Parts: sequence; structure tokens; C-alpha cells
Amino acid sequence: MKHFGRKRSVTHTADPERRTRARANVLWPSKLATPATSQSVTLMDVSDVGAQIRGKRLPSPGEFVKLQMGSAAVFGTVKWHNGEDCGLQFDVRLAHDELEEFRRAATEARRFGLTPTPAQARNERPSRT
Repeated sequence: MKHFGRKRSVTHTADPERRTRARANVLWPSKLATPATSQSVTLMDVSDVGAQIRGKRLPSPGEFVKLQMGSAAVFGTVKWHNGEDCGLQFDVRLAHDELEEFRRAATEARRFGLTPTPAQARNERPSRT
């Protein structure tokens, strides 16, 4: 997440069932911000070009967002929305080592029981900024 700014052309489908990239299942508590709101979400999985998140009252396709995961942040666009899930396309691809960092952190968090259940993650209320 060290690269921001210039948007690269990233090709992938908006259909969550037709993913073309390897994804890391992470179940990681995160913050999602739009120009109008900020809320807690659960990062369900992540690839080098995007992520799936779960939460309530998620932004609509086409909205610009900032996904904050601990001290790391990445900017992107909502590509699809289905109930309490939505897919994000990152403005800049994650480097391989950044993606591996998510995998390692998620594995350690699960090992120590530090990740929320999906039910706990859905119960957090969004806040206005």
C-alpha cells in the first residue's frame, strides 16, 4: 500500500463468482471510508487487485473508497454490491510481499483467536465523519 496516485488499468470482472485472481481469505476487521461516511467492516478476502468486504449499509458500485487495515490503507472503487457484501477494485495493485503480509497476519490472528466472527463484524454500527 505504499503506492498511491496514478491509476493502473486493472482488468477483472464485477461478478464475485468469476474471480480471476488468487485470493487470500483473511476475515480481518477494517475501516471503510467514503467522502461522506466511515464504518467498521470485515475484510473477507484480498487479492492483488481487489478485496471483498462485509458490513452494513455499504457504498454503491462506482463509489470511491479508502480501505484501512491497521496501519495500512488502500484506495479503490466499489465494483459490485450484494446484500452485506461488496467487492472493491484497488487503484494500484498490491505487491506480492504486501499480499503475503495479509496472509501471514490473518493466519497469526486466527491462531490467537483475534479475528471476529462474521456475525460480530456485521453487528458494528457505521458512524458519520
